Amino acid sequence: MSLSASQIERVLSEITPSMTGGALYKIDQPQPWSVVFEIHQGGSRYFLCFSASRRHSRLHLLTQKYSNPPSPPLFTQLLRARLRWKRIVSLRRLQEDRIVQMTCDWKEGAAGGALSLIAELMGPASNLFLIDPAGVLLGALFPLSAGRGLQIGRTYQPPPLHPTGSFKETAIPLVEDLPFPFSRSVEQYYRELEEKEEAEERKKNILAAIDERIRHCGKKLKQLTVGLSEAGKGDEYRRQGELLKGRLHEIKPGMKEIPIGDPTRPEAPETILLLDPALSPSENMERFFKRYKKAQSAQKTLQAQLTKTGEELERLENDRRRFLDGGAPERIALLSLRPAAQKAKKEKKSGPPSFLSEDGLVLIVGRNDRENEEITFKIARGNDLWFHARGFPGSHLIVRMERRREIPYQTLLDAATLALHFSGARKTGKGDVLYTFQKYLQRPRGGRPGAVISSQDKNIYIELEPSRLERLFNHKI
Repeated sequence: MSLSASQIERVLSEITPSMTGGALYKIDQPQPWSVVFEIHQGGSRYFLCFSASRRHSRLHLLTQKYSNPPSPPLFTQLLRARLRWKRIVSLRRLQEDRIVQMTCDWKEGAAGGALSLIAELMGPASNLFLIDPAGVLLGALFPLSAGRGLQIGRTYQPPPLHPTGSFKETAIPLVEDLPFPFSRSVEQYYRELEEKEEAEERKKNILAAIDERIRHCGKKLKQLTVGLSEAGKGDEYRRQGELLKGRLHEIKPGMKEIPIGDPTRPEAPETILLLDPALSPSENMERFFKRYKKAQSAQKTLQAQLTKTGEELERLENDRRRFLDGGAPERIALLSLRPAAQKAKKEKKSGPPSFLSEDGLVLIVGRNDRENEEITFKIARGNDLWFHARGFPGSHLIVRMERRREIPYQTLLDAATLALHFSGARKTGKGDVLYTFQKYLQRPRGGRPGAVISSQDKNIYIELEPSRLERLFNHKI
């Protein structure tokens, strides 16, 4: 249910005159799939939204802002660094397809060149890209598709033109008597649609959580019932202990069992009592009485847990029925899930930073002992190259060789530069960097995390070049 090419063109024709020449004042990413530009133009403020949602890709102006995450994602940081304060030079559709190019630059005559945001608003294949004046890809909102052949640091190539005959255009009711009427109509239609889908997804998640608690309680109830049944055998353990008490003199060392009859029931067959051959007769007798006491204690505890679990299961099933009958999902979820210990979702830690060399190879840098250990002995393969500043504490650096036998010279300089920059030799601005294949590294026995021993290595002397470092940091992945 994304916008069609003609609908995108309709939005552009409506908003472009007001956007052209406007300054990009703020850049935010309120959702993982959307970027919003605050544009100042002639005393007015506009909020231009590009949404690369897999189901609802579109662009339009916003009248209601979304809340932003506490820290901006990496792609937003890149856009802020390269586009903020620039002005919109042009806003147009490419290839008669659902691709929009927003070109931005400083005022005429300023250095730096124009950069462009490319918005491919193509449903499941949607993505946003930032390209430099030469068309080189600087970054993307979503990970790059291997099928497209796109790569950071290489020239951007638009996708082949898709036939439009099979695309079903979304019917959007028009809101009248407003500025930018079609853009406002698009905003209102998709906001209501996404709010409805979010509500349905929330209900689905709540129902799944209640069902999971019901399954957990049902399983626990069965286990408690079995446990209570076992605990009910306590009187039998006491009886067996009493029987054994009168026959202790008959137990020989090493016996595993003994047949004992019940004096109170002479007609009943003898009971075979299992013994522990490692224990003495009195210890074997005491073992039966301990089982009796344990069963008595467990019986009281299990009965209380059985009653409590049964009440919780009944309450959960009632809440589920009320939920399916249209009860408020938030209240039902609170009632149903309150007794359960909710597991806190651990925030996903960002991995070691990666950079793109001038030759297009990936350079991975460890920022601490844990990451050094990880990239050296878990991420790196045998033929990847490993770099480290000689004689100084610092980062390990891995060059992904991608089946190459020799490292390109510019990549060698890039890797050595980063290894020296992220080391104790950074203040001196120069020094030696050793490098070797990962297969020649070993962990020292008893060494701390990140410690390595190299059996073969080479050396390169490097002086830090600000221009090389700037290029590498601009090509951070």
